[in-house]
Amino acid sequence: MKNFIFLFFLVQSTFVFGKSLDPFPRNECVYKTYSANAKVIQIHQTSNSINQVNSTAGYEGYEILFKITTNETITEDFAKDTLNSSFLFLLNNGWYPGSQYINKYGIKEYQSYSGTLRIRTSGNCDKNITFEIKEFQGDDYFEKPPVKYYPRYRCYPYHYYYYDDDYYYYRHHPHHCYYE
Repeated sequence: MKNFIFLFFLVQSTFVFGKSLDPFPRNECVYKTYSANAKVIQIHQTSNSINQVNSTAGYEGYEILFKITTNETITEDFAKDTLNSSFLFLLNNGWYPGSQYINKYGIKEYQSYSGTLRIRTSGNCDKNITFEIKEFQGDDYFEKPPVKYYPRYRCYPYHYYYYDDDYYYYRHHPHHCYYE
């Protein structure tokens, strides 16, 4: 019983003195930013990007591979090794950009685009390295075809009672259906 009272006092005192015992401490991401360039090294279709037509995107996509270069000195060791590889450009929702997107933004192989390189320095984050190209909009989903409208077939239960031989019977009649 003494332990319970002490624990109750400890919890109450944290609110009195303005401190909170958060069981899930907020560990916010901290990024260091660098100005950098992205050079497109290849634009091509793969089986994954072509099969995007069968997803909610509704169009065939293209893989756009690019390399990141910067004139600034990167101090994070893990980022130095990562920048030697190529990166895949995807829209914010994970879709591949389509041919209309490539034409709209004038994306061409061996062309460079300016952007912002962000490298995680502390915190618990989903992504350690992000790169945002200033000329592209990652949330431009104009290629998505319009949603097809299919009329919905609705059924409402139709219940009735009938009286037979001094008993009430309950029936469910499922044929009360129509198109909306």
